[in-house]
Amino acid sequence: MILLWCCFILSSSPGKADVTCASTVSFNWELTGQSGQKSEIHAVVFSHGSDEKNAKADLLIKARRAQAEALASCRREHETISTCVSRRYHQAREAIRAGTLSARRAVESAIAEECSARRGTCLSTDVSPPDCRTLELPSSPTPKESSPSTNTDEKETEQSK
Repeated sequence: MILLWCCFILSSSPGKADVTCASTVSFNWELTGQSGQKSEIHAVVFSHGSDEKNAKADLLIKARRAQAEALASCRREHETISTCVSRRYHQAREAIRAGTLSARRAVESAIAEECSARRGTCLSTDVSPPDCRTLELPSSPTPKESSPSTNTDEKETEQSK
C-alpha cells in the first residue's frame, strides 16, 4: 500500500490537491460445495481534493463505481465458467498454438480443472475505510532577479538591432 501511495503522490500534479485519500475495494466469494468465504482485492481507488471532506466525497463516488465493477468481475470469474475458460484460453493462446496435440490437450484439461476449482458464488463487496493523508506540496520557487550584467547585455542586443 505504501508503494501505491508513493507512486500516486509522485504522479499527482502539484498545486491541485492538498489531501489524498485511498480505499481498497474487494469482493467476497465462496467455493461451490465448501463453506468459508474467500476475499480478493479488486482495486485500490484514489481521490484528491483541497480538503479531506472533498477528497472523501470524491473517493466515495469512485469506490461505489469500483464496487459495481468488483461484483461484475467476481461473477465473470467465479459464477460463469465459460468466461473463465475463455479468459484462460486467451492467456494461453501462444502455448496452445505452438504445442503438440498432446500438449494442447494438457493445457485444455488444466484450464477446465482450474475454472471448475474456482467456481463459486459471489457474496458481497467491501470497501476499506478511507486512508487520507495531507500532502506537503513544495512552494513555488521565486524567480531569480536579473543581474545588472544581464540587463546590460539585453540593452546592447536591442541597440545593435
